[in-house]
Amino acid sequence: MIETSYKIVRFHTNLPYNCIYHVTGNQQYAGMGRRPSDYDQKSMTDIQGFPFHFRNIASSDMSENGLQELMSNGTAGQDVSAKEMLQVLRDVFPVSPKGCFVVRLLPILNDMDGEAVDTFLIGTRTVPSPQDAVGFSMRVAEINYERMTGKPYENDMEEEEEGSTFGMVLRSDVDVPKSLTHSMSFQTNRERKKSYVDKVVRTQNQIIKMYQKKFVELAKEPKPTFDQFKDLVVAAFGDVQNVTKMHRECPIKVDYCVDNQEYEVMLCPEDDEPIICDFQRGPQSKALYVFFLRHPEGIRLKRLMTEEYVKELAQIYAKLKDCDKDEAYRKAKSLIKGRSQYINDIKSLFADIFVPVVAGKYSIAPLEEKRNNGLYGIVLNDDLIDLGNLDGKL
Repeated sequence: MIETSYKIVRFHTNLPYNCIYHVTGNQQYAGMGRRPSDYDQKSMTDIQGFPFHFRNIASSDMSENGLQELMSNGTAGQDVSAKEMLQVLRDVFPVSPKGCFVVRLLPILNDMDGEAVDTFLIGTRTVPSPQDAVGFSMRVAEINYERMTGKPYENDMEEEEEGSTFGMVLRSDVDVPKSLTHSMSFQTNRERKKSYVDKVVRTQNQIIKMYQKKFVELAKEPKPTFDQFKDLVVAAFGDVQNVTKMHRECPIKVDYCVDNQEYEVMLCPEDDEPIICDFQRGPQSKALYVFFLRHPEGIRLKRLMTEEYVKELAQIYAKLKDCDKDEAYRKAKSLIKGRSQYINDIKSLFADIFVPVVAGKYSIAPLEEKRNNGLYGIVLNDDLIDLGNLDGKL
């Protein structure tokens, strides 16, 4: 169960309209419950014109120091005293034992009042339920609809069903304050797959129906061949295998993850939370991958044992693992000796995330145009790679 309340601020903030913040409560209530599925997000888009993103904010970030940092980034520079701003942010992002949700509501359409104000909806969890995030976000979508159209959402349902459409242009000039982006939620590929269960089932059913129809049509042909049936089965198998996989390239970033308290390699899809690349072989695979991201020109595998490259790998490993130089050096030499295992580990991860034609671009593999030179590398375009603090000289 969620109790909602409004908070009106007399100045504009820089918080985005399309983000719902989950201020976590005590440890046993840290999770927000089930995130909205693709179906839920489509319903929200049908109502208000856009879906929501979700960001976790730890209660510890709502201390006075955390609010001071947010205060320096979270307003549009209006003439507001620091004391008032601090109190407003404390009210907008309350700390409660069981957690709460916070969202900046859309402005009211044709509001003739010249005073610059923001309105926030705060949903405090009283009896936590797995459906809290979904219920709150759907309610917000309905309130946004009412604020944009001036009509209650339920009274306009019949008009919507008759074919009228409602949409809006989402502001793209509003950035999430730095203190909040560092508290954002992350997911692993396994977690992402679990959250896509509903979508997977629906898509698999569609694939089954499509290939049943193709199978019947082929069987009715005058002289179908074995190869035709085989090709049909192979195609069906490929489609089923790729249900949860991403079909487009997305940026890959190396950044410090506050939740895990270490540097992570993460994929950043446009319409989803960042995906942490949880390599099976851990920090050594991660270090080798970052090493190759730093060398887009390619590297001959035999040259990895040169002192220059061993030291570079050791520096990367020490940064990722936060260990002393001697341990990092030993791990670097070890991973170079077993490099084929780590390269295969990296390849397996991206094969699990992307469809084959895209996965190959993220893997460490022979560079096609330089194959005769024995160079290995990652063929992603530079504009998709952000190495952060691990770029340039270490």
